[in-house]
Amino acid sequence: TLQVAQRWNQSALGSTDGPDGLEQRVLCGDYLLEDADKIPIELRPRQSSAKLIDTFAFGNAYEVEELLLRMYEMGEEVSEFHIVEGDRDFQGAKKPYEFEAILNSGQFDAWKNKITYYKVEIPEGVKGYTLQEKQRQQMQSQMNDYKNYDLKDILLEGDLDEIVSEKKLKILKNCEPVTGSWSAHVHMGNFYFSLAWTDGDWMLPTTVGFFIEVPSTPPPPRLLESDANPSHDATLVHIPKSQSIWSKPNALSRRDGRLHAWHCAWTLNGPAGLAHKIFIRIEGIPWWAKNCCSDEATLAKFIGSGFYDKVSSYDPNIHPSKLSKEDLPPALLRHPEKFPNILRGVNW
Repeated sequence: TLQVAQRWNQSALGSTDGPDGLEQRVLCGDYLLEDADKIPIELRPRQSSAKLIDTFAFGNAYEVEELLLRMYEMGEEVSEFHIVEGDRDFQGAKKPYEFEAILNSGQFDAWKNKITYYKVEIPEGVKGYTLQEKQRQQMQSQMNDYKNYDLKDILLEGDLDEIVSEKKLKILKNCEPVTGSWSAHVHMGNFYFSLAWTDGDWMLPTTVGFFIEVPSTPPPPRLLESDANPSHDATLVHIPKSQSIWSKPNALSRRDGRLHAWHCAWTLNGPAGLAHKIFIRIEGIPWWAKNCCSDEATLAKFIGSGFYDKVSSYDPNIHPSKLSKEDLPPALLRHPEKFPNILRGVNW
């Protein structure tokens, strides 16, 4: 048995042998990467850690609590946050830029040196998911102007309210697929109004991939000079002008099935934020809101007067999540006082 264990350690750890390498190997083994046909792809320790580059859009001041959770949970492992804000809401109506004042409010000082903020102008008539795509493309274009990344650094793309656990980020930083490609979306639970309510898995979660997986336009000059198999840290790559962020075929999850990522949908900073989101959403106003209220203020009052106690009666597709302490983002357990809306109704 000892001989078998020694041979396994030598072959599995490669250049990462020793206590740290063994720990990495165990961590990599805790997670499952599967292709579109559910065929497992082995994860192995990297020779050196990756940079994680997180990109998303900011909508309005009602998203501050969700943004704060993202920073508390992801800020230690993410190397750079690139945050874009447009001057129109989802309905295409003009809105003020709000993120800069929030960034300078003091509550994000711990991560301020990692954050790059982009203001973009949205053309008149653009709204909905087309607006979302325009914002992303303009941010990536501005990132191209000054920043290049190693081919095996990792790009995360998703929405502000999609929270990936610190432990899963460690896996992305310190492990890699033996096939050489992540091209994955992360397994993520879908929660409504708080973490107390869910309808199962989120269908459009955050995606992750090496920069080498991203086609560039035009090809990076140094890539043209390299051979067919460029080294890990010899070649730089540009971000593309456009890419479907949900087209990744692989899925990354924990082998034990526990949640390590959370979509905190329709949570925001309480009733006023939820009412505002409902009135600007491109899909239209839900029947229960349309039947009760003709404006944001009236809807916010309705939501604040007992709605959260019986949300499943307004949406039969959701049910109590019954999350245990182990299923919550660790940042919530460390700082519960900062997240009253996200934790509303959660008993842990």
